[in-house]
Amino acid sequence: MSQVGARYCCPEAICELLESIALEEKALANLINAEAEKLRAVISSKQTPLTPENFIAVQREVVSMLQAVIKFQILLQYKLEDLLEVCRQQPAPKQINLGKSAARYKALL
Repeated sequence: MSQVGARYCCPEAICELLESIALEEKALANLINAEAEKLRAVISSKQTPLTPENFIAVQREVVSMLQAVIKFQILLQYKLEDLLEVCRQQPAPKQINLGKSAARYKALL
């Protein structure tokens, strides 16, 4: 692909990458909320008595999941930093109609 073609689709690709990062962050937030709900359910359960062993086992599961979430967030941070660097190096789009994406792209610059 020529550089002209690459430049033409670059703003669209950048917007799509930003949207994918945002969706991944939203998914991670949902995982964090699910882990919080898991702890609430264990603490407030009337059916299963809360023993220290039960609580520690659940807490270990939560810690393990949160560690995985943190690792993934670090990767997303790197992805976002790389993407912002690409945005700073790209010339501003000229007369490219991206609809709603245009405002998001211009905000990055």
